[in-house]
Amino acid sequence: MKMKRIHILLAILVLAVCAIPFRAKLRRPVIAVIQVLRGKKTVADRVEQFGTVVRTRLAPEFERIGVTYPPGRIALVGIKQDNLLEVWVSDPPRHLKSYPILGSSGDLGPKLREGDMQVPEGLYRIESLNPNSMYHLALRVDYPNQFDNAKERNRRTRGPWVRYHDPRQELLYRLSRHG
Repeated sequence: MKMKRIHILLAILVLAVCAIPFRAKLRRPVIAVIQVLRGKKTVADRVEQFGTVVRTRLAPEFERIGVTYPPGRIALVGIKQDNLLEVWVSDPPRHLKSYPILGSSGDLGPKLREGDMQVPEGLYRIESLNPNSMYHLALRVDYPNQFDNAKERNRRTRGPWVRYHDPRQELLYRLSRHG
């Protein structure tokens, strides 16, 4: 019995080592299986999950700037050179809060083609929310937009998901749902 366990553990170890070169290709299917096992979530599920926490955490910030919650409008302003994401709310816009961008790809400058690892630069609308993202929560922006198409920037790519790898990301998700 003990020898059988050792053989099983050894087989698992060999499979794991053999999978290392293919880890990028295996990531999506593995995460998809995990999501199926956990169950699919809806946007309403996520808003319910984070709503009270977000409202409690942001209430003092909204009170400080004199805006009611939830705001009528929201703008997320990413400043690449400072690795900063600013949250602006209402009309006229008022600065609510700033968050550090903990990681991004590419350099300063616009996204020019699919696969260049650049973060799009410009004004984009949030098209939809993804409650089942591989990266916790995600917002889809309307990239490329009319400006990008006029500049012939990346016509083949359709709306990348903006991913937030930060425990506070549900704040932005909740605000985006209402804003």
